[in-house]
Amino acid sequence: MRHLSEEDSGAILAGLTLAGMIVGGLGQWAFADRPVGAMAGIAGLALVYLAGGVPAGLRALRTLWVERVLDIDLLMVIAALAAAAVGAAAEGAVLLTLFSLSTTLEHRAMGRAQRAVEALMALRPDTALLLEPEGTREVPVGDLRPGDVVVLRPGARVPVDGVIRTGEGALDEATITGESMPVHKLPGAPVFEATVNLNAVLEVTVSRGIGESTVARMIALVTEAQAAKAPSERFSAWFGQRYTVVVLVGSVLAFAVLLWLGLGWDAALYRAATLLVAASPCAIVISVPAAILSALSAAARGGVLFKGGAALETLAAVRTFAFDKTGTLTTGKAEVTGLVCEGGEEAFLARLAGLEAHSEHPIAEAVRRAAVARGVTPVVVREARAVPSEVMVGIDAEGMLWAGNARLAARMGTRGEAVIPPEIAALSEGAETLVMLGRGARILGAVTVADLPRDSSKAGLVALRQAGVRRIE
Repeated sequence: MRHLSEEDSGAILAGLTLAGMIVGGLGQWAFADRPVGAMAGIAGLALVYLAGGVPAGLRALRTLWVERVLDIDLLMVIAALAAAAVGAAAEGAVLLTLFSLSTTLEHRAMGRAQRAVEALMALRPDTALLLEPEGTREVPVGDLRPGDVVVLRPGARVPVDGVIRTGEGALDEATITGESMPVHKLPGAPVFEATVNLNAVLEVTVSRGIGESTVARMIALVTEAQAAKAPSERFSAWFGQRYTVVVLVGSVLAFAVLLWLGLGWDAALYRAATLLVAASPCAIVISVPAAILSALSAAARGGVLFKGGAALETLAAVRTFAFDKTGTLTTGKAEVTGLVCEGGEEAFLARLAGLEAHSEHPIAEAVRRAAVARGVTPVVVREARAVPSEVMVGIDAEGMLWAGNARLAARMGTRGEAVIPPEIAALSEGAETLVMLGRGARILGAVTVADLPRDSSKAGLVALRQAGVRRIE
């Protein structure tokens, strides 16, 4: 049997309370002239007091016993009981219903925090391939220690933080850094727990245990951020404790003074209870969590995630924004933005796409998409291989081809910029990535590749400026 979370149980109790309020209201007002209406009214209000009052009363008594604090829970329950005692059970039920809904909103916010932590925990692989002298052995990730060497196969998640010992390949680090483009890693480069090895076999030396890993630190940060209350929440809690004492003391004093003035016991109790009900802090209890939760939900629907109310309220004072450009302000997908070549563009693009067909790099994917968009069939390229940090070389029907940057062009005998055609040199002056295609010392052409801005980026940046943000990076 599945154990109900605090969020689920709170939602069920709030639903029962609301249902009881509806039934009780209909019975007392809509069908008051019928026997069944009176019975339904009593049953509905009893359900409200049980589902809404008992949990709140238990919380209040626990807080009073453990923390020696009179909180708003206690005030609400006493006010509801006092209302019932003087014949105004419906008014007390309204208080309990509103209070139950408020508590449900708070539990929902706390549930979001728990789910965020669980999502981070789910990123962690359970086992790793430990490299030993006699071969590899699958071990629990918790058994890994700094200095151990693990083997990463294509598609595997990195089990712990470490440094690449042998091999090179692309890793998807979006879960950790938010970078949507794969990151090419060479020996000596750091790798982080929960990132994904895309296309190569790597040996990684463990640098930190699981308790000190990147994901462990992220979980700690998320937990701390969710536990931090917003200024308005802290003020509400501070004010609520003192307000509870004032109202309870005031009601007792009012009862005593009314008795001293000669008012009857019933009349004095009724007026003291009226003070309790009228002074019940429904607005204080409901307004702050409801406002914060509504804002968090609205932001989430727009694709913005806050780690709690404190972060949300801090945003009002922010005057500087720093964006991770790739995948945030841009589409996160490279596209060919320019092409210069000698001869026909289709023949040039066919050679370049044929060579890049052997690479999983985002730039190679952009070239292949450009060829498909133009209806170009890539030529067959054999013996293609990647040159670290410089891109690709291979052989087509006419001989060796290379595709890469100026450093690779120099290696292939072009002697750098001296023989780069002016139109290609002009392409390199922009912010786009330049990829040249050549055969030996001859440059056949070049393309520029860029991660294009999202359609909504400009409007978003303008809106930030209008909201008072002075600096955007």
